[in-house]
Amino acid sequence: MPTVVGIADLTTRSAVERARFAERAGADVVMVLPLSYWRLDEREVVRHFTAVADAVSVPVMIYNNPATAGVDLSPELMVRLVRTVENITMVKESSGDIQRLHRLHRAHRRRAAVLQREQPAGPGGLRGRRGGLVHRGRLPDPRTDPGAAPGRPDR
Repeated sequence: MPTVVGIADLTTRSAVERARFAERAGADVVMVLPLSYWRLDEREVVRHFTAVADAVSVPVMIYNNPATAGVDLSPELMVRLVRTVENITMVKESSGDIQRLHRLHRAHRRRAAVLQREQPAGPGGLRGRRGGLVHRGRLPDPRTDPGAAPGRPDR
C-alpha cells in the first residue's frame, strides 16, 4: 500500500523540509497544501508548490482544501501545475463541489489522478488509475498497477 504523507506548514521553507523528511522516511507520495493562514496570490501558490516538488523525487499531490488552508485553488491553476511541474502527478480536490471534480478531470485530459472524498461516485464510475478518478482515498498502487502514478504521464 503506498504511503502518502501530508505536508502543511506556515512557510515554503518548512514545507520543503517536511517533504524531504517524508521522502527520506519512505513516503511514496507527498500531499501538499498551500501555505495556511496567509492569503496567497497565484504567483505565490505556484512558487510554493514548485519549490516543494523540486525538492523531492517522489510524486507530489496538490491538496485543495479551502476550509483548512484558507486558499481555494482554481481548477485551471491545478491543471497548470500538473502540466508544468514535473513530479506533480495528482490532485486531491476537497472543496466539496462534485461538478468541480468533473471539470478538473476534463480540463487536464486524464493527465493526473484526481482524488475526492466528500461526494458519492458520479455517473460513469470512478477508477483508481492514472488518468482516472479516485474515490474515498484509494490511491493507485504503482507497485501493482503499471498505469498508476507516480510516473509522469505523457504530456
